[in-house]
Amino acid sequence: MQNGLTEAAYAEVSNYRESSLYTDRERAAIDFAERFSYDHSSMDDDYWVGLRALFSDDEILDLSTCVACFVGGGRQLAVLGIRRECPTEIP
Repeated sequence: MQNGLTEAAYAEVSNYRESSLYTDRERAAIDFAERFSYDHSSMDDDYWVGLRALFSDDEILDLSTCVACFVGGGRQLAVLGIRRECPTEIP
């Protein structure tokens, strides 16, 4: 796979907190995307202190922009009823 990503890493994404396949930064990025998508109000001051210990402000801006685009794009497709069959099965 590109950029050294493996099928195992994709398979473990739902178990990212306990998986040894991810770095601390990768875990934090996955957590950010999950919170951004489902529970943004949980991003309190302590959360941001922890995130800034791992990422620069520029990296956080990039991360939030990417997540916003993907979440927004997914919602747009859902609202319009556009489905794309994906050969990858997500548990």
